[in-house]
Amino acid sequence: MAKLHNRKPEETPIVMENIQFRRATIVSRDTPVRFLINVLEGTGEFDVCEGGAVVVTGTVRLAEDPRAERLRDLDEARPAPEQGLLPLNTDDIYKELRLRGYNYGGIFRGIRTSDPRGVAGELAWDDNWISFMDTMLQFGIIGVDTRELYLPTRLQRALIDPQAQLAAVAALGEGRHVPVRMHRDIDVISAGGIELRGVKTSLAPRRANPQAAPTLEKYVFLPYDNATVATEDTSRSKRDALTVSLQLVLENAGALKLKVAEAALDRAPEALLTPLALQALEAEPQVRVDATLAAGPTPAPYAAVVKDLGVKVVAKDGRTAPVESDCHLVMAADVVARHGAGTLAALAAALAPTGMLLLEEPHKALDERAARDAVDKAELLLVSRQVAASCEYVLLRRRPAVPERHVVIDVADDKEYRWVDALREAMARAEGEDMRLYVVARAADCGALGLATCLRAEPGGRALRVYYLPNAKEAFSPAAPAYAAQVQRDLAVNVLRAGVWGCYRHLALGDAAAAQLQVEHAYVNTLTRGDLSSLRWIESPLRHARDQPLPPRTDLCTVYCAPLNFRDIMLATGKLPPDALPGNLAGQECILGLEFSGRASNGKRVMGMVAACGLASTVLADKGFLWEVPAKWTLEEASTVPVAYSTAYYALSVRGRMRAGESVLVHAGTGGVGQAAISIALAAGCTVFTTVGTPDKRAFLRERFPALPPENIGNSRDTSFEQLIKRRTRGRGVDLVLNSLAADKLHASVRCLAEGGRFLEIGKLDLSNDTALGMSIFLKNTTFHGILLDALFDAGEEHSDKAAVVRCVTEGMASGAVRPLPATVFSDHQLEQAFRYMATGKHIGKVVLRVREEEPAGARPGSKLVSAIPRTYMHPAKCYVLVGGLGGFGLELAQWMVKRGATKLLLNSRSGVRTGYQAWCIRRWREAGVRVAVSTADAASAGGAAALLREAAALGPVGGVFNLAAVLRDAFIDKQTPADFQVVGKPKIDATKNLDAATRELAPELEYFVAFSSVSCGRGNPGQSNYGLANSAMERICERRQADGLPGLAVQWGAIGEVGLIVETMGGDETVVGGTVPQRIASCMEALGSLLALPHAVAASMVLADKRRAAAAPTQDLVHAVANILGIKDPSKVSDSANLAELGMDSLMGAEIKQTLERGYDVVLGVGEIRTLTFAKLRGMAGGEEAGAGGEPAPADAAAPADLVQFAALGELMPKQVLVKLPSAAKTDADLKPVFMVHPIEGVVDLLRVVAGAVRAPVYGLQCTAAAPLDDMAALARFYVTHVRALQPQPPYTLLGYSFGAGVAFEMALQLESAGCETRLVLVDGSPAFVATHTTRGKKKRAARTPQADEADALAYFVQLFKEIDPAKVAAELERLPSWEARVSRTTALVGAAAGSHGADALAAAAGSFYRKLVVADTYKPAGRLRAPVTLFTARDNYVALDEDYGLREVCAGPLSTHQLAGTHRTILAGDAAASIAAHLSELLAH
Repeated sequence: MAKLHNRKPEETPIVMENIQFRRATIVSRDTPVRFLINVLEGTGEFDVCEGGAVVVTGTVRLAEDPRAERLRDLDEARPAPEQGLLPLNTDDIYKELRLRGYNYGGIFRGIRTSDPRGVAGELAWDDNWISFMDTMLQFGIIGVDTRELYLPTRLQRALIDPQAQLAAVAALGEGRHVPVRMHRDIDVISAGGIELRGVKTSLAPRRANPQAAPTLEKYVFLPYDNATVATEDTSRSKRDALTVSLQLVLENAGALKLKVAEAALDRAPEALLTPLALQALEAEPQVRVDATLAAGPTPAPYAAVVKDLGVKVVAKDGRTAPVESDCHLVMAADVVARHGAGTLAALAAALAPTGMLLLEEPHKALDERAARDAVDKAELLLVSRQVAASCEYVLLRRRPAVPERHVVIDVADDKEYRWVDALREAMARAEGEDMRLYVVARAADCGALGLATCLRAEPGGRALRVYYLPNAKEAFSPAAPAYAAQVQRDLAVNVLRAGVWGCYRHLALGDAAAAQLQVEHAYVNTLTRGDLSSLRWIESPLRHARDQPLPPRTDLCTVYCAPLNFRDIMLATGKLPPDALPGNLAGQECILGLEFSGRASNGKRVMGMVAACGLASTVLADKGFLWEVPAKWTLEEASTVPVAYSTAYYALSVRGRMRAGESVLVHAGTGGVGQAAISIALAAGCTVFTTVGTPDKRAFLRERFPALPPENIGNSRDTSFEQLIKRRTRGRGVDLVLNSLAADKLHASVRCLAEGGRFLEIGKLDLSNDTALGMSIFLKNTTFHGILLDALFDAGEEHSDKAAVVRCVTEGMASGAVRPLPATVFSDHQLEQAFRYMATGKHIGKVVLRVREEEPAGARPGSKLVSAIPRTYMHPAKCYVLVGGLGGFGLELAQWMVKRGATKLLLNSRSGVRTGYQAWCIRRWREAGVRVAVSTADAASAGGAAALLREAAALGPVGGVFNLAAVLRDAFIDKQTPADFQVVGKPKIDATKNLDAATRELAPELEYFVAFSSVSCGRGNPGQSNYGLANSAMERICERRQADGLPGLAVQWGAIGEVGLIVETMGGDETVVGGTVPQRIASCMEALGSLLALPHAVAASMVLADKRRAAAAPTQDLVHAVANILGIKDPSKVSDSANLAELGMDSLMGAEIKQTLERGYDVVLGVGEIRTLTFAKLRGMAGGEEAGAGGEPAPADAAAPADLVQFAALGELMPKQVLVKLPSAAKTDADLKPVFMVHPIEGVVDLLRVVAGAVRAPVYGLQCTAAAPLDDMAALARFYVTHVRALQPQPPYTLLGYSFGAGVAFEMALQLESAGCETRLVLVDGSPAFVATHTTRGKKKRAARTPQADEADALAYFVQLFKEIDPAKVAAELERLPSWEARVSRTTALVGAAAGSHGADALAAAAGSFYRKLVVADTYKPAGRLRAPVTLFTARDNYVALDEDYGLREVCAGPLSTHQLAGTHRTILAGDAAASIAAHLSELLAH
């Protein structure tokens, strides 16, 4: 505005009005975002555009007299301080905002102070208008009691007066800030020279998963020799056994970068241990792996299996020479069982001194005498044996030389920690001497294990060996008979339990969402808002409803049928934000479902309406909105009545005062409300007009309502109904309009009103979006009603409208005006199908979920269980004690417990309420009706713990005790004193012991006893030995409680996000600590909920830092997410060029896709842009290639696209044998003719092995040896036909050709046919014309072709198969050379080392053969048409400039069938595609 009026900005006061933020603009880090601003000179209307879309609209004008524009008599006095409430400071405020999802930093953290209710405060002025005005908006939401993320979407008026602002800043004293006031009653925020009026905020979808899912584990004792199989699930038990063995290796290696090698020893590539081992080690924080695979003489098939894992593949064998040197871990399979002592010794030679040998052996392999001798002969010692369902994992290590010199430290369970000094000295000694330091604990509750995990990484820690011997009688000494054998194994951790040696291990827990429980009380919701595929049954809080009196006038009803309403679809797809609902529903977990039919608690059949949560197995219903079901109706029929008829009666009769003889327009007449309204209006003697969207629906209405004249039915998909009404009423219009249409159809409907008409709006969209409505319509003396049935739920019994609606429905049932609507019924498992079906708008009447079957008349209803995701709920009558409950994590835990049903909390903290944030949280809970008490008792003393529980019992029976207290004194052991250990141990060890004793006596109804431990105890963290000891002791107490049949759970948390110690001390939520990133609070609470429902005593939860930063989300996800919304099961079967509108996308699906793109991929598109999206474009967005954009084949760098050829991974470049037998699935006794498979351009058949392996018949491969004639295609084919007929003299012949081989096989078939032999031909992604299209494309790049240029291009391409080069440069260099020989020798020199083990001669021969094959294929034109049957399999993602049939139609005279398979030219030979090809071949050969 300053620029337009030629003024200085600081002298340009302006007023902006009616500002609408049309869409969010996501600012990217890499590309600038450009806004285009248009201001209309006359009216001052402006819009801001970005990327072709309107972002903001409004009006703007200069404020000639800014002082006159300001509100005058605003109350500027500071609010009086309230008892027990403290002011909020910057940290308090931004901690709260961070939890809501606002991550402000830098000058955007500008709020300096605020009173506890967010009314008056101070803002920093940093000479920046943007951040200052943003902090004003932030200030406006502090006082809103919510944990959701709201963003401003409308602003009624903004006054910006720069001079007043600068004057206000100048008037401030030193160190003062600009005062800000939020006037809630008039909705105005003012600060300095700025005044904002009428800020409207809307609920924004949060990023669904801002971080990876946490790793949840149990921490359990496992014997070193376990003869029991953990689980029935074989893959799981194998994974666990392997994990246990690998963690043992890790614990003893003393290094975080592990050197690992595996000897393949001719094992099948799929059965390698390396992929499984890497997966298990990936789950260990901080561990990096350097892996080698000794694959033996044929590395290619092995290399294929590990290609994405970063494993080095070498051609060593492993039976004779060591595979590597100084390895921490060497793996192999069946060594003892099959390969014997020599191999064992060779493998052992690769080990580092602390290294171990992991063998996968058959069960009991080591029980054989010979096996034990072999182990002894190799000087190895058995360390551990883990039995899985199908095999066992054995760990061996070289016999360690245990030094004689040693110190034994007895970690006694004394409060003085006298042993710390001795430990400190011993660690200092161990740093310089070769000795052993034995840390021994015999007390059951001792935390020696946690102490040792931390100390092992400190100086001198390598010498440490920990012995945890709970309740052992015999004192420890390395020579004592009970311990000597274990001491000789020299393991870092040794636990003796019930006479068995073992150790504690972290084992992954199954996916929490997959664990389903059979429960009586459950409700339906989406796990991710807007994603219908995440609809699930979730356990409901009503499980405690029967244990206490119900709220007045409510009844606990059992649901039999629950209909879906359009509101549910809008909420589930995220089109309607939850804040558009009445009352306090926005923050609730379950908001779906408005009506139900079922049985009341007294067994009567009822139907009714609820404000929310009707899509459930049980519901708490308002007795005022319950009707008894007439005997002649089924419960399924009854469920269709309540909402549709109540809405229609509330609109037409109660608010619209409809009288006989009036005319009514009912939109969407086949919908539930539409049919109800037509039925009511006809029964009342009114003339009815209605609209529908399809001819089927029109026919349905004529059948259901014979009294409705067909000419009164219009179209709801456009505005033509306006003319229909005007014509039929002779221009008068109608008395009542019941409207649910939006935008231009809304305005057309308004124009249909007659004099004195009533407009009844039941659609939510226009109301929610603040759509403008012209005022002139009111000149006809009309009224406009917003019909919100939801508002009646909060109304009391005496509310006249509510009583009237109930009366109307009851009378209508008696008179017959109310009759059940037609319904489409889905079962309780078909959640997603039901929602998607309703979202398409194809249904007529209602869509109903049947939760349970109705019993035959007179039968007693049984109880029905639904399988649901378990949820932890707090018992509303019990009191929960949080020790350390005023800390960051404690307040969030309390918040979560309140959300999960707790109504009585006792927060214990020795210092009481100290910060504004603590006081603010407590005030919020108290205002929500929760009883919160704060206790300062000291739980670390026995008396204090008992006093604390008595305080809690005064509120209600104690239901749970959570110990979150922690004090840190971090330092290496050389700086630690007994006093430091005491300070850290008090809140953890002493308090937990005392609480354990006190709850046994004083809390008989205890459900939860939870101690918060740490990853530094479970995984070790140098400098935290005291913290490790204290946490470990708590874990042992929880284990003991479980053994006694009492609740007990210790959780080892990683770093905690948003409010944890880490974020407060070390910076942001992305800081990597010990291999983990801080776990977001929401994720922590979800994890805790899952762990409380599981039976483990010690568990762990952490989010692993991404070890490979670049590993982004897989590209498939975006494509699949969109396909899922459109109801397409397999996106690979969809044409890449069809746009989403053609694929059946409607407006609701469009909204869901729009949100998915914005939420998950930061892609913002308009609805129009989404309609024109294709799957090719989606793949491009997801980071994949946009497949064949514009239909042009991807240009090749030289003769052929890269994935058509692959030499580098092959075992041999020039094959020695023409015919090779390939392994297949043929039965030995079957007498079947073979398949002959012709090689691709590489000349060898390695790539066809996967297909061959699945063919149920013998398979032979044809290979291009040095002797094969390459003068032309006919000569090569003749050469192969001779070999084929020598092996199989009698027809029929079955040939398969792949890629280049397709042309050869075609020519072979022609020759066999002309010799009178019956032939069948199968071509895989190739044809006679196939290679030629690629070579001609390469040739087109040059203006003039010469033989030299062709040779140079082909050879440059050959080099490119082995290494990255610039093909044009290399081709130019080769072209200048004098002869073919010179070019070939330069080519071999260029490839050099990249060829691996292949020599120069083999390379030269391969290069020559490659070029000649290209020439042969390029010049080949079939001499005749083939009569034999041909089947062609093409790869969907291979872009060739050929028709679907690859040009075969012209050269085939017989039957031709083509099949498209998912995959590229390469991947068509693997996975499902290969299986399809093999199945086709097997079938051919069987007939």
